[in-house]
Amino acid sequence: MTAAVDRLLALTDEVQAAISAGHWREAAQLDAERSTLLQAFLSNERAANGNVAHLNTVLTDLHARNNRMIGEVHHHRRLLSHKVAELERGKKAVAAYGELVLGAARD
Repeated sequence: MTAAVDRLLALTDEVQAAISAGHWREAAQLDAERSTLLQAFLSNERAANGNVAHLNTVLTDLHARNNRMIGEVHHHRRLLSHKVAELERGKKAVAAYGELVLGAARD
C-alpha cells in the first residue's frame, strides 16, 4: 500500500508542477495516470479492508491538493481570458486607428 500511496503523491506533485508551468497536455496525461492509479488503489484497499484511518488521511490530503490545483487552473484560465480580452481591445484599437488614418488620407 505504501508504494501506491507514494506514487499517488508523487504523481500529484508532478500534476501540480505541470499546471504551475502551464504544461496543460502533460498535466492532463499525468492526471489520467493518477486517476487510474487512485481507482486501483481504492479497489485494493476495499478488497483488503485496509487501514481506514490511513486511507482517510491519504484521501483527505489528496482532496485538499486537488482543490488547490483546481484553484490554480481557474486562476490560469482567468489570466488567459484577461489576455485574450486585451488582445481583442488591441485589435479593435488598431482597426479604429486604421479607419481614422484612411479616412483622414481620403479627405
